[in-house]
Amino acid sequence: MREAKSHAASEIVLDERDRDAIEIGLLQVLIKRQRFSSSTAFLGFGFLAWLMSKTVPAPCLAGWVGGLALLELLNLSLLGRLQKGLDALARPQRWRWLRGLTVLFFFYGAAWGSATALPGLWLDAQLLQVILVGSVAVAMFSIHNLSAHWPMLSSFCMGMAAPLWVMGVLSAPGAPQSLWALGATVLTAMILLYGFSSYTVHRHDVEGSVMTRKLAQRLKQSNQELTEALQHVQQLATLDPLTHCLNRRALLDALQQEERRRSRCPVALGIVMLDLDHFKLINDTHGHAVGDAVLVATVARVKARLRETDLLARWGGEEFVCVLMQVHEESLMAKTQDLCTHLASAPLVHQPEGLTVTASWGVALWGEGESVQSCIDRADAALYRAKRAGRNRVSR
Repeated sequence: MREAKSHAASEIVLDERDRDAIEIGLLQVLIKRQRFSSSTAFLGFGFLAWLMSKTVPAPCLAGWVGGLALLELLNLSLLGRLQKGLDALARPQRWRWLRGLTVLFFFYGAAWGSATALPGLWLDAQLLQVILVGSVAVAMFSIHNLSAHWPMLSSFCMGMAAPLWVMGVLSAPGAPQSLWALGATVLTAMILLYGFSSYTVHRHDVEGSVMTRKLAQRLKQSNQELTEALQHVQQLATLDPLTHCLNRRALLDALQQEERRRSRCPVALGIVMLDLDHFKLINDTHGHAVGDAVLVATVARVKARLRETDLLARWGGEEFVCVLMQVHEESLMAKTQDLCTHLASAPLVHQPEGLTVTASWGVALWGEGESVQSCIDRADAALYRAKRAGRNRVSR
């Protein structure tokens, strides 16, 4: 089963629209996680500010907190605007927004990382270690929050490491700042490595969702095509291809169902057979195309006088069978006579000339306990009596 699914998935080729859907899916993950992170980040930098409140000068600490708060608000605003226009924006426009957010996250990361460079902090080794551990925790959390867009994760992590790198460059050789700068480099490399792995997992998940959706659409389309094909086959099996009324086999199936139903609930019905008079002469004189047109017009005219519950089938050649439901002897004869008169009342076709066609009709009421074939045989015999009697008439 797994091999079959893998084979089916491997046949799916992702087009430009699918790749666009994958990018949107990744952005939705990024926006959802980052909006939650930004809305709760004040707890993190608020706690760090409280720890540093007795060590770092108040103006510097206030500037650090204010800068982070401003960047968080700007980040939330940009993410909200990107969310609203995510489906409407074209790919180049989305990438412009993402580039802007990526640059913003460098400064955002630098703001977090600058906590390690605040004045007075390096005078308290124990507090410095706590702040550095907090910064490492923020960097680690960024793998979860930003790995759906790896460039943004890279920008944020490099921004966080930038203050330590600057202090390492400016400090004397062997100073603690140099060691922390080296540690920041190693940590950044590890985060980016794990972040890229996490990004790959995210992308595979989104690609899987897109491929599953596309496979479902393909299966739905295939099922629809199969249903239409089956309906077409069923029509070919039950309908006469020329006149589109029932064919002989479909009529016999319907009559057999009626025969089974009669055993439980008797229903009076009549069998009417009709044969177009002198039809061979029409074919010989005007051609088979005109003959076919006459057959089609005959079905249309007879159907116009039948009820929805009645049946009409082409029995063969120019011979047809009507099944009239809920009739008795008198109504069967009256209805058939009406059909006979209506058929001959006006020309059936007008090209190459107006042709009025008549038919001979044979009727039989389906008696209780009688087989279908027996009733059809009686109607057929009545049809030939009508022909021998001069055609264009009804006989029973």
